[in-house]
Amino acid sequence: MDLKTLAEQAGELRIRLALRGQLVGVKILKDRAEVQQIPKIRDIKQKLTSCQRIQIARVIGWTTWETRETTPPFCSYILGLCPKPEDIETGKLTAGIWCKTQEDAKKRHDAFPIIPPEYDAAVFGPVEMASFEPDVILIYGSPCQMMMVLDGFHWIKYEVNDFIDTGGSSCATTIGRTFTTGKLSLAIPDYGERRYGHVQENEIALSMKPEKLGECLEGLEGLRKAGLPYPLPFWGSQADTYTGYPPSYREFYDKEMAKWEQ
Repeated sequence: MDLKTLAEQAGELRIRLALRGQLVGVKILKDRAEVQQIPKIRDIKQKLTSCQRIQIARVIGWTTWETRETTPPFCSYILGLCPKPEDIETGKLTAGIWCKTQEDAKKRHDAFPIIPPEYDAAVFGPVEMASFEPDVILIYGSPCQMMMVLDGFHWIKYEVNDFIDTGGSSCATTIGRTFTTGKLSLAIPDYGERRYGHVQENEIALSMKPEKLGECLEGLEGLRKAGLPYPLPFWGSQADTYTGYPPSYREFYDKEMAKWEQ
């Protein structure tokens, strides 16, 4: 993939949708030595959560990386950097916290779409920096902005998207699910993403494979030309909406309403 083109596409989407932060690229590596090939990567010494590193990439614009030694174990296993710890496997860790019983806590963790424990490092950075080829792209925005992204994909090729709620670890719902299935994934950011990753109350997350970015932009342009731009031009709540319809909608409206007005 041409990184320059991908970076341009990321910038165009950020500007077109007036996103608060940058699109974040995530790369999962088999060998941590590969990070030395990534320009301007920062080696942060603090043991940070994955959602903190996503926030750093999204808002500050730095590229950073993590391993099983530099991130909490309840993060690293989700990204395939270590096997699932026993206390998580059994539900012991979160029983009485996120679930009333240990049995339900185990079910909750079993539902997370995690990456197989075959990897050695994860890299997070702004896509516009074009410093590495991401496996997954993360976008954070308002429900309206995410609606436009999804409608852009529908404009190109319609298909029903199915999204999941596992009750936590939204990085599994986004990064893990898209990495392992290739599917778009929409997630309500969890408590950790909001507390440590500073995701705002009005924001949700969407993940995609990088090759989908150009398709998204094409769809958004198609919607714009059809009279459906972003930001949405609001119509008065007590005004007649007829003149705001596309021509085909007005024609359909006239034809159908005529049946009842005779």
